[in-house]
Amino acid sequence: MRRLGGLIAVTLFASALCGAESQAAEPCFWLHGRLFAANGNPTFRIWPIGTKRILGVSTGEAIGDLPAPVQPLFSSDAFDVDVYGDYQVCPLAPDRRGWMRFVRLVQARRLVARPAAGWHSSQ
Repeated sequence: MRRLGGLIAVTLFASALCGAESQAAEPCFWLHGRLFAANGNPTFRIWPIGTKRILGVSTGEAIGDLPAPVQPLFSSDAFDVDVYGDYQVCPLAPDRRGWMRFVRLVQARRLVARPAAGWHSSQ
């Protein structure tokens, strides 16, 4: 019985922590930006155009984990393509100056693929 009480206490504590984290993040929002692949974690990131910020996409590490409209725009090597468009993201953490903010990529629309603009371009 003592073990059961401890297990219940740990479960309640963990759920309280998760609830506090989800309340700290803002609601989902749309932004215009450039989706690109980069070395490191997470692989996919979004630069909101007009800012100096980078958002880390926690959707997954493979092209197939991204929303369906984005998938066909990436070549077999995601590092060769930048995809500009409007993205709906849901923050997974509060915004902190100087830190990459992790988001979940929910939807994408008005997409345009261009050859990668960064140093990782093969051109």
